[in-house]
Amino acid sequence: MIVDMPTIGCAKSRLCGQHDEPGIEKGAHAPLMHEGEEIGRVLRTRTGIKPVYVSPGHRVDMAGSVRWALNCCRKYKLPETTRWAHQLAGAG
Repeated sequence: MIVDMPTIGCAKSRLCGQHDEPGIEKGAHAPLMHEGEEIGRVLRTRTGIKPVYVSPGHRVDMAGSVRWALNCCRKYKLPETTRWAHQLAGAG
């Protein structure tokens, strides 16, 4: 392992799996399930705004991925790091 840093995934759209809609308020989340396994959470980062999809990566559990995503959101729906990467890639 070169860096051994904790990581999470965060996306605006669902790649796979099924879920119920989370509550409307900021911080509400619902499990994202695929073939009977929880692979992530559908997380509302702002009240009344479409949710994002978060998943644990290296050295982070499911609850930690939700906490990190919420803590990295300021005035936008996406965590700042994801928003910056999206802009740098030319999509935003």
